Amino acid sequence: MKGPAARNARIAWALAAVVSLSSVTSIPRTAAAQPRPRPSPAPPDNAAQAAQLKKQGDAHMDAERYAEAAQTYARAYALTSDPALLYNEGRALEALGEYPDAIKRLEQFRSSASPALLARTTGLDELITDLRGRVSTLAVTANVSGAQLLVRSKVVSRLEPSAEVSVRAGPATIEVTAEGYEPFTKEIDLRPRETTKLDVHLEERQTLVIVAVRSQPTDSDVFIDGIGSGRSPVEARVTSGTHVVTVSRRGYDDERVEVTIGKGERRDLDVTLKEKSGVTSRWWFWTGLGVIVAGGAAVAILAATGSRTRDPLPGDFTGGPIPAGFRF
Repeated sequence: MKGPAARNARIAWALAAVVSLSSVTSIPRTAAAQPRPRPSPAPPDNAAQAAQLKKQGDAHMDAERYAEAAQTYARAYALTSDPALLYNEGRALEALGEYPDAIKRLEQFRSSASPALLARTTGLDELITDLRGRVSTLAVTANVSGAQLLVRSKVVSRLEPSAEVSVRAGPATIEVTAEGYEPFTKEIDLRPRETTKLDVHLEERQTLVIVAVRSQPTDSDVFIDGIGSGRSPVEARVTSGTHVVTVSRRGYDDERVEVTIGKGERRDLDVTLKEKSGVTSRWWFWTGLGVIVAGGAAVAILAATGSRTRDPLPGDFTGGPIPAGFRF
């Protein structure tokens, strides 16, 4: 890591009394460590290997390869449990900006180093206090137990279903992921010495399933939920759940089928379309046509007879009273 953190670490690395393994007496820029007596000292082979690893770690620090330095010091410590290596690893982690982990190593060094060794690392308490001022706390709760919490693309915890972690303060991308769910992502400015709380609700990921449609006749248009999917036979990928499949072809009645498909399932549909009937084959067509024909004949007769005016028939007309009982 470049920047202020790396520069500060380089200065501290140059000025601090960086201690070495108790079994090594001639490593440049270091003083002999004086760990407290241990009941089971490291075997000679382990001590020699650890000394070589520490030398490699020092070279990584000088070359500003802080990640490699931290890993190398950790490997050396695993062989000998020398507290001096905890201090060195802590300074490498500080240079990387991994302040919470740096604090852990430095506090572990402070609790396990001998008084003589602690006396050679001046300013340790002030360093730890300064690093704590660069740390923020993140508390996250999710609706899915076992989800992973990532900060700046690094997995920092598993949510069961919640977790509280210490992270470097400043802008950060927070992610929560779980198998079968859409990932959650949020950009947050984590303030130093403060706790940021997040309540995350993960949405279940919609899995795609297959619906295969065959029809008679073939080469018919297939629509799923009103969206064209091609001509039969056709296979379409849809989300699990309920869908409406419509098969259409000119000259045939449309066929609609409602289908429910579960996760991981496949549904095959065979659809037979019915040919549309001609208009002259329907009973109401002939009934209507008969009415029209009869009505037309009557109109024709009226037209033929009503177009001429006949002369009155000859005879006499004698007036008189209307016979009783005759009325409308």
